[in-house]
Amino acid sequence: MDDLEGADHTSVQDVEIAPLQLEIRTLPKGGEAAGERITLAVPSDTLVGALKQRVCSQRTSERWDAANMNLILQGRFLAEERTLAECGLRDGDFLVATGMTSFTPSNKGSFAADVPIGGPTYALPAAQELERA
Repeated sequence: MDDLEGADHTSVQDVEIAPLQLEIRTLPKGGEAAGERITLAVPSDTLVGALKQRVCSQRTSERWDAANMNLILQGRFLAEERTLAECGLRDGDFLVATGMTSFTPSNKGSFAADVPIGGPTYALPAAQELERA
């Protein structure tokens, strides 16, 4: 017990975790020679789902929908509910982002614009049609 008398009793909450510097690369589209690169600094306890949201928020020219995005580390798809540390990410790693679809709330004919706020409505057959069946 004498060994602990002079020890520093820093709690886990007092320890600051250095952020991970990550690079997210997209695959090239159409005639592009290379995909886009986004560099972010994020804590290792960040959820993958939160990282996807942050990547989407970095876009200015064309917004992406995070729900359709996949993040891949060394050939493995990362699960949204896991932290970056649990997925084994380290400072300087790069991820590949795939499956992004453009998200523009003003798109005419998009699903978001076509569905009423209360959810989709379904037309039910009239009572007379049910009686004939």
